[in-house]
Amino acid sequence: MGDWDERIEVRKGNAGERALDRWLNDQGIIPYAPTADGPHPFDRICAMPNKRQLFIAEAKAKPARRYYPDTGIDERHYNDYLHKQQAYGLHVFMVFVDEDRAQVYGEFLSVLDQPRSIWNPKKDAWFEYPLIQNAIRYWPLAAMRTIAQLTTIQRDELRALSTRNKRYVA
Repeated sequence: MGDWDERIEVRKGNAGERALDRWLNDQGIIPYAPTADGPHPFDRICAMPNKRQLFIAEAKAKPARRYYPDTGIDERHYNDYLHKQQAYGLHVFMVFVDEDRAQVYGEFLSVLDQPRSIWNPKKDAWFEYPLIQNAIRYWPLAAMRTIAQLTTIQRDELRALSTRNKRYVA
């Protein structure tokens, strides 16, 4: 294990990827992971059980925001995933591994990017999604499907590795 693998963000991401792999395997989907150390362009390329359809799966080990009914990713990463989807015809499935809710949820970018108006009672206002704030693209939790529950052990491991950004939770 090199310096890259010791970074807390990488350790948390690896825990999220393990949760993703469990779900993919339970669905009969065959995930292929990068074997090189260091950053990679996506977490998994996946083969459906029929072995004729492929898609990209990207896991983000991060909880939803506290005062908005949403979660998101850096806009530059979104643009990278969108490029791969358009250039190679591989749909991208975004998965969020949320230690606060003890859930794994997600959806394909093509679904997440559909315009939606979501009422936020904590802010007493409607929000239009996708929402871009501070170079982060947010999608409403209502657009995602819950795909798994985290075990207490998984949740505690993710919480121990949390590096939650103050800007993200506002």
